[in-house]
Amino acid sequence: MKITKRQLRRLIREEYRRILNENDTSASVGDWDPIRIEIPALAAFATEQNFDGEKAWFSDVEAGSVSEILVADKPTIEDYSYEEDEWQKALDTWEKVHNHLSGWDTDEKEELANSIEEAKAEAEDQGYTS
Repeated sequence: MKITKRQLRRLIREEYRRILNENDTSASVGDWDPIRIEIPALAAFATEQNFDGEKAWFSDVEAGSVSEILVADKPTIEDYSYEEDEWQKALDTWEKVHNHLSGWDTDEKEELANSIEEAKAEAEDQGYTS
């Protein structure tokens, strides 16, 4: 199979970007009243209420939910006692997060989940609760 120089350049450029593009697995405490956790990897999910133009903020409850989704298996209907509406909502949320992070491997998702939990713990250690 032959490839053109243009195709070769594109393949090299894409591989170069993939190698150098480390996914941002950081999360940090952003605000205290109420507690807000910054999760740069999920900026695409920011709404006007939790996005200041530069950073995406999530409540500690939302952030905790995301960290659980990152490490959990795909929800099954049995997990929700065959309540189809609840299961479908959980499945949609799980797929939304995992589809957004589709280029990430399991270790990176776990690292992001750990960063979120550490940020929540930091807020609690400082004496702040939601």
